[in-house]
Amino acid sequence: MTVSLQLILPREQALFASVLAPYFCEVAPKAAIDPAKRAEQMLNRKDVTAFWIRKGPSRIGFAIVLNLPDDRRELSEFCILP
Repeated sequence: MTVSLQLILPREQALFASVLAPYFCEVAPKAAIDPAKRAEQMLNRKDVTAFWIRKGPSRIGFAIVLNLPDDRRELSEFCILP
C-alpha cells in the first residue's frame, strides 16, 4: 500500500485533537497541554501546515510542518500511531 500525506482540514479539529491527546501524554507527560486548543492553533496558523499520514485509506499518523521564510519547510513533529 502507498503511504501519502493529506492536509488536515480545520473541520477535522476534534479528530486531530483526539490523536494529539495520547501523543502529548507520551512526549510531554507532565506538561499541561490542552489537545483541543493545540489542534486549533496548529490548524489556524499561517506558518504551520498539518498533514495526516495515510496508508491507503487509513490514517496512521500526522506530521506538522513549519513554513519558514524563503519558501523553506521544516518537519516540526510527527507521530505514527500504534
